[in-house]
Amino acid sequence: MRYKYLTIALIYSTLFAQSKISLESVLDGTFRTESIGRYDWKNSSDSYYFSERSDEGLEFYEYNLASNDTLKAFTVKKDIISNFSYSFSPDQTKLLLKKNSVKLWRHSSYGSYYVYDISSESLTPVTSDPDSLRNVKFSPDSNKLAFVRNDNNLYLFDLTNELEEQLTFDGSEDILNGHFGWVYEEEFGTYDSYKWSPNSDYIAFIREDQTYVKEYALVDYEAQYPVVKYIRYPKTGEDNPIVSISILDLKNKEYRSVNLPDTAYYIPDIIWQTNSSNLYFATLNRKQNDWNLYKYDFDTNGADLILNDSNDSWIDRDPFIAPGEIGTRNTKRGFSFAIMDDGEIIWISEKDGFSHIYRNRPDGRPINQVTRGDWEVNNISAIDYRNETIYFSAKKETETENHLYSIKFNGSRLKRLTKEKGSHSSSFSPTLNYFINSYSSFTVPPKTLIREDNGKIVRILRETDRSKFDAYNLTYPQLINIFTDDGTRLNALITYPHNFDPMKQYPVILYNYGGPGSQLVINRWGAGSHTLHQYFASRDFIIFSFDNRGTGGRGKAFKDLAYGDYGKYLVKDHIEAAKYLQGLTYVDGDNIGIWGWSGGGYLTNMCMTLASDYFKAGISIAPNVEPLLYDTIWTERYMGLVEENPEGYKNASVLTHVDKAKGHLLQIHGNADDNVHHQHSIKLAKAYAEHGKDMEMFIYSNANHGMSNNNFLSEDYPADGWKNRYHLYKKMADFFTEHLVTDNF
Repeated sequence: MRYKYLTIALIYSTLFAQSKISLESVLDGTFRTESIGRYDWKNSSDSYYFSERSDEGLEFYEYNLASNDTLKAFTVKKDIISNFSYSFSPDQTKLLLKKNSVKLWRHSSYGSYYVYDISSESLTPVTSDPDSLRNVKFSPDSNKLAFVRNDNNLYLFDLTNELEEQLTFDGSEDILNGHFGWVYEEEFGTYDSYKWSPNSDYIAFIREDQTYVKEYALVDYEAQYPVVKYIRYPKTGEDNPIVSISILDLKNKEYRSVNLPDTAYYIPDIIWQTNSSNLYFATLNRKQNDWNLYKYDFDTNGADLILNDSNDSWIDRDPFIAPGEIGTRNTKRGFSFAIMDDGEIIWISEKDGFSHIYRNRPDGRPINQVTRGDWEVNNISAIDYRNETIYFSAKKETETENHLYSIKFNGSRLKRLTKEKGSHSSSFSPTLNYFINSYSSFTVPPKTLIREDNGKIVRILRETDRSKFDAYNLTYPQLINIFTDDGTRLNALITYPHNFDPMKQYPVILYNYGGPGSQLVINRWGAGSHTLHQYFASRDFIIFSFDNRGTGGRGKAFKDLAYGDYGKYLVKDHIEAAKYLQGLTYVDGDNIGIWGWSGGGYLTNMCMTLASDYFKAGISIAPNVEPLLYDTIWTERYMGLVEENPEGYKNASVLTHVDKAKGHLLQIHGNADDNVHHQHSIKLAKAYAEHGKDMEMFIYSNANHGMSNNNFLSEDYPADGWKNRYHLYKKMADFFTEHLVTDNF
């Protein structure tokens, strides 16, 4: 006879010898994995630089991949400067050092900057006032620096004479030169809006006018009298910032504004062609389903259309990622767009229904589609133009793994270079002779290797000993499939309790994000089973996650099911998942909970209303409850325009469905969340009250979207991110234990 399983801490600790996971160990690095850490490729070589702290200062070493030799390169002595981050100049003769860094939004920060000359061991402050600078970048010739001050103007600092020059003069609270405002940074993934020309003679930049963007108030309640600060935040359907492109001619001291085409509603990025004076920029319409690439014409001050990519839903376009070294085509992060020295364009598009690589002539005429098939290219890792070879990351054999491949420009000789099961990333040396390959799987913790360009393993650089995880009796997620009512296969992960007994019954915690184009079920270490979930598994919970319809990795049609109402299939598929779980004999079908953060918080709120017959308890953290309260770019990308889709917006709002709420809901938010404002949770609480529904709510003071301090709002009364996260996890554990564990005592 099957029976409900009860966790009694005393019995558990007596019977099992393994170490038990604590909430402290979830956060303190106990389960940290190994990596080689920060490294920077040495120009035109098969070596990289890395650094280590010593009593003398920060010591830099050069490691050669071919010979396996490590040589000491130089030291930045701590009596000169200490406690800094760094980046190399393009010619690698200098370091740009940053102290007193303060994070602003998701990507941006500001700080105090200095230049360290490696050969002379000299330190130069970036101007006589090096503090509170942002977007500081070397010129390609390494002789100058450009940066943005608090007045939102661009400046130049010449290292040859140490003179500062102001380049723009109209910066203000409304006008931003050289950096993007909040919504561009958050949704287009870049805060840097200026680019040096390859010859260091020009700077092209995007000027952002926020005059008509409405302000949102963030309130610091820690002071005796609350302090209010405002950010420009365009909510769905409201006015966006107006962007334009300008070019600074540094030699001739000239400034010109580019005549933009009518399609230039959004300008996500600009890029110079390597070793040329050709400038390109991309535009998107407001619906974000019509992308255009233009080449700037210096003679006419206009632009010629080179490429177009459009469809009926939305276009996914990454920011242009310039190579780390001039003349190469490789980056650690991967890229989706590159312009060759002769003007040929190699880029990724979903135009055939899947993400694939294409080649176009300099004038935009197509050459060929390089990759094809019912599988997805993730990004391009490197391009060997001389040998007409592209190295790229893709999900060819299965959408749940990422592997590295090579292929010829004409689409022939496709070869998989990484054989081990799991998810692989790569970073090619500047010569393209070798690449550093990091990979992991559900059961193999991260490992870092050196491989030749053909995939042959040279040596292991670093690997994680799994025994320290096994000492805690961890259970690793298992990949399974579930099916919807129309037969659609969905990928899922199930993590069993430690010391699982199939003759017993366990409560379930379903964790997900589920947003458009996202993907959670990937064969990598920590997928669906990060340390917090192992904490729950050690306390006799089953953990379940899956990728619902509308998520990524399976082609445009599958992803587009999220378009127009991103909550529709989210809810349908979570009901199917709950039914599947209820059909498992070892699941206590009356005690299924759900939680998520941000978009995952949204799905939790939707499931605790429209699917409340299936979920007994839910924890929603920092959710976007109402699409009209979230930002323009993200929401309109997946929902379309408000005036064209009023019914979709209504259906996608949790507020529409509060009358169906049942079960136990814990709503958590930071009151200084600049991304998803706690206004969402406040409005939900009001709706619950007006419908006679119950919910619990907890607000973290001065906390941002991740429950750490919002530095824009408060430095005098900062939120403690570690303490907040510990408190949050304990609150989660107590809540699920109270509501999902039967006969608890």
